[in-house]
Amino acid sequence: MRLWAATYLLICIPLWIYLLIKEKKVYQPFSKKEGLKLASGLAEVSAYTLYILALEQEPFFVSFLSSTYCVFSILFCRIFLKEKLSKGQYLCIAVIIAGLALFGIAEGLAA
Repeated sequence: MRLWAATYLLICIPLWIYLLIKEKKVYQPFSKKEGLKLASGLAEVSAYTLYILALEQEPFFVSFLSSTYCVFSILFCRIFLKEKLSKGQYLCIAVIIAGLALFGIAEGLAA
């Protein structure tokens, strides 16, 4: 926890002072206008914290799953941005998801 406090003191406060000098007004991160940015930042910090905690438990499994982030990015683009995917892309996604399922089954059998 001390490392987070040091990071805040060494990075966040000087950046806040820089914004104060440059913009000539106090930056209010909790204003309604900044709500989406704040929620995004909290989600990022939460995800990183969970990643670090998971690495302490099962480093091989976590590194394996985190290497598949591109598949989830493609799926989210398809779902939320309505991007068109080719048959080859769907095939690659299916193979990766099947590999994840097989890995999960193998982990369950090994335990």
